[in-house]
Amino acid sequence: RIEFGPALLLPPFGGVEPSIFASIGYATERGDLIKRAGVGLERGRSRLTFGWEDDITLTNDRWIRSDINNSLSYLWNGKDYRDYYAAERIYGEFNRTLERGARTTRYWLRGQREDASPLRAGSPWSVLDPDSLRPNRQVTESSITSLIVGAESEWNGATSVWEATGWIETAGSQLVDSDFASNMYAVGVLYAMKAIANHTLEIESNFRGPLPGT
Repeated sequence: RIEFGPALLLPPFGGVEPSIFASIGYATERGDLIKRAGVGLERGRSRLTFGWEDDITLTNDRWIRSDINNSLSYLWNGKDYRDYYAAERIYGEFNRTLERGARTTRYWLRGQREDASPLRAGSPWSVLDPDSLRPNRQVTESSITSLIVGAESEWNGATSVWEATGWIETAGSQLVDSDFASNMYAVGVLYAMKAIANHTLEIESNFRGPLPGT
């Protein structure tokens, strides 16, 4: 996939810096156009964003490997460790930075509606032919309205760094139109430090699952 597009910072008013952004792209395996557009309002350490996205490719498995590591793994021998789905999404998000410096901490509140459908596992080109292709889960096509609350903190020291992220998502209720109702949590922690010679020791952990009663 490749995407490109402009972002335009507009003249400020009342201490608020407005901006608009848009992009268009193409997914070669799916043969679909990818479209995004939105507007942002920023004041001090707070930012409010409203956006729309169409035919975007999403995954819940980014925590397993980074984008570039997973892409290189597939390019070399066809090993993909993710499930994917396509979606049209509208969202609104409030994001506030609490502190900046050696330690940066922020939190966000996001409401979104996602019309999602699974993608078939294709066979893009790779250097070495894989023994088998990972099947992509064929989950039910659905529309889900959800609210996400999250926080993130990063700290950079002279010889070590850490990052902690956590969020809770609640989807569907009697008040909103949603095909499914669920509540889930996710927590990720990363710690890295200098090791012998030019090596780095990095420890990552990831916890996620349904909340009680779901």
